[in-house]
Amino acid sequence: MFINVVLLAIFVLQCDSKISCKWLEKFTEKRTLLDVTGKGMYRTMKINYNITSMERYDDCNVVYKISLPKETYIDIDKIDIIQWKHKTGHYSNIEIENPAHLGKETTFYAYPVKTFKRSFLYSDKFEIYIKLRHFPPIDNSKSPSPYITFSLPQIYMSCPSVIDIMEDVNCFKYLHKLPCNSSSGDRCSFIEIPIARHTFVIYGLFGNKEFSVYVGVVTTITIIMGLLYILIVSLKKDTSYDRIDKN
Repeated sequence: MFINVVLLAIFVLQCDSKISCKWLEKFTEKRTLLDVTGKGMYRTMKINYNITSMERYDDCNVVYKISLPKETYIDIDKIDIIQWKHKTGHYSNIEIENPAHLGKETTFYAYPVKTFKRSFLYSDKFEIYIKLRHFPPIDNSKSPSPYITFSLPQIYMSCPSVIDIMEDVNCFKYLHKLPCNSSSGDRCSFIEIPIARHTFVIYGLFGNKEFSVYVGVVTTITIIMGLLYILIVSLKKDTSYDRIDKN
């Protein structure tokens, strides 16, 4: 019985070794970093990749598939800053008006401008400027703040000169047809680089119903006072004009 179990274990290990993609096995180290900084509505999503391979990256292109949680949206005013080093496109959602509970996840792709040639290390970092959506007001100010969870973008590579990827049957399950670049509708073959999917959690923004009533009252009074001031100033001007006409 013991011998049968050992033989079965060896067989399973052999099978596992045969189903892996040999090109992906050449990656000796994969270090990633995900961080979200900032305060209030304005936040910055920071991503960093360092992937070392036993084989040189030869003229490889990279694409990141980025998914922003439904409680956020990309800061359109700062999107040009990203474009300096990474061209983005194919946004699944560009709506910016809805509150958090009506928001939708935004998926898009980012393409590094530079290609990586004759290097054992792939290293890249970039920042995405985002805004938080407001959560509906709550009844109790002591209620816990809602959570917003960010996920590390998935990275894909395309290395046309590496024929091992296309010839290795075990690599097929990692191949994906993705947009070739940020503006093209054509699809190209990219291989998914398995990485640990780190997450980063922050607190969302919500209002307090009790405070909202107070703000509403103060706002209404302010508007009324402003209108009265404008009315009084207008009446004074009319009175001064009448005096001038009489003189």
